[in-house]
Amino acid sequence: METSSQRKQRNQEMNRLLGRWLASVRAGNGIRQEEVAEAMGFMRPLVSKIEGGRRALDAAEVPAYARAIGVTPQELLAAILEAEAQLDLADGD
Repeated sequence: METSSQRKQRNQEMNRLLGRWLASVRAGNGIRQEEVAEAMGFMRPLVSKIEGGRRALDAAEVPAYARAIGVTPQELLAAILEAEAQLDLADGD
């Protein structure tokens, strides 16, 4: 059974993996953080925190964030599942 500390560490790693993917896709689509922030009603530093893995996306934010970086919500959800699978492999699950 996972401890609270282990769960927190896993969540932080998940946020880092997803943040790297979000930043890569955004940049690859030629979209600036400022544009994502404007589309989301965020300040740019919040987008930086999300991409840096220091802040998680809320489930309600996923569809709009996906559109803001030029992907479908399904593609973003697939990236979330892929990050989870990577963590499972690293954990030996």
